[in-house]
Amino acid sequence: MRDIIRHRGGVAPLIAASVVFALWNTAYKYAVDGLPVATALSVMLLTAAAALWAFALVKGRQRLTRRQLRRIALAGASDPALSYAAIGVGLSHIDATVSAMLDGTEACFVVAFGALIARRAPGSRAVLGVLLSAAGVAALGGARSRFGLGPWELLVLGGVACAGLCNVLSERVLDDDVDPVTMTAYQLSFAALAVLPLLAWQWRAGGVAGGQAVLPSAWIAAVASGIALAAGFLLYNYAIVRVPVATAGMVLNTLPVFGVAAAIAFLGERITWAQVAGAAVILSAFFLFEEGGELTGHPQAGQTQAEQTPGAQPAPELAPAPAPQLTLQLAPQAQPPPVPVPASS
Repeated sequence: MRDIIRHRGGVAPLIAASVVFALWNTAYKYAVDGLPVATALSVMLLTAAAALWAFALVKGRQRLTRRQLRRIALAGASDPALSYAAIGVGLSHIDATVSAMLDGTEACFVVAFGALIARRAPGSRAVLGVLLSAAGVAALGGARSRFGLGPWELLVLGGVACAGLCNVLSERVLDDDVDPVTMTAYQLSFAALAVLPLLAWQWRAGGVAGGQAVLPSAWIAAVASGIALAAGFLLYNYAIVRVPVATAGMVLNTLPVFGVAAAIAFLGERITWAQVAGAAVILSAFFLFEEGGELTGHPQAGQTQAEQTPGAQPAPELAPAPAPQLTLQLAPQAQPPPVPVPASS
């Protein structure tokens, strides 16, 4: 909790991102129920990329190097292209509440990939918080968690793992002083390009609509999920340079709570008391979490060079010196020699 308070300037956008991603999960579920996954995914990514480029052109686009573009392309291919394709296929066969519950495991993958790639050792409180959140996800899953996950749940879980990998990659890209708006626009553009072959395959297989009658509300939901996706990624990439990536993953672990609430409110899905208890456990893990240390001294996001120097302390404030008082000291003057006085007669 101390780390969350210390980085509160970046935590508020992360909580907002959790709410936006929860709404995205609900809209995406509605879209893939009415459209083929490749069509819903393509419409979503193209809408998100167009919205972000419009915003980037108004704000001003940063010129990036080839090295930075390669990293962003890798991040975009991982998340949202691969991750949301897997989540979309699984989401078309399971409830949005279950998908939102599985999203709660993202913090586990963020901590694991952070240790492997960013070489950041998770602290004991971070490990305890992740384990507690995993127990909360198990409680949210109810009977599904006790008897194991089916293939569609495992597919969604694989997509969540790709998202966790992208979180670590995004932090490394933004450490190069890349503007979050520019990075997010490029990231979603690369993702849209990556899924166009899937859309072409869908077109040849059965048309964009898959040979079925499609309600206009499904197209609206696909466009709305794209707008929510753009807003969620923008909020996350804005915050990731202000908080360590493991802290970001733990804050995003509140997404199942918002996701389940959105699925109940907009899709009419049900939830059990055991799942309510699981949501409470996830929130407990959120307040327990504390960031761990680095393995090899890699700087954490948002730190300056002075903060990375071991033992560096702020200079103590000195009390103002008293104003000098002007004193006039006269040099001792030579005394005249005594004049002899003649004795009187």
